[in-house]
Amino acid sequence: MRKPEKYASSISFVMVLGYSRAIYVEFTNRCDVRTFIRCLIHGFEYFGGVSDVVLTDRMKTVILGTGENKKPLWNPTFEDLAATLGFTPKVCRARRPQTKVKAEIGNS
Repeated sequence: MRKPEKYASSISFVMVLGYSRAIYVEFTNRCDVRTFIRCLIHGFEYFGGVSDVVLTDRMKTVILGTGENKKPLWNPTFEDLAATLGFTPKVCRARRPQTKVKAEIGNS
């Protein structure tokens, strides 16, 4: 039996509704802002609407860093999407895994 020359890796995008804990999962091989936004839109379509607040991990596709006041410096593409779709973006607190436990459970 021949071994494959390359092993494909995939990244899971997990969206969990806070109250019902309904889960949407999409697998992709990229982790750029366009792919993240595509997955986010697919999740909204799956659930049939846009949440008022979207809590995300502290990834570079969403925030570019933090300002002097410790508020996130949003990726402009993501910030435009939030304004267009009408949701309030929030990021998980650093070193506080309990703020994203629902997604972590769905991702295990």
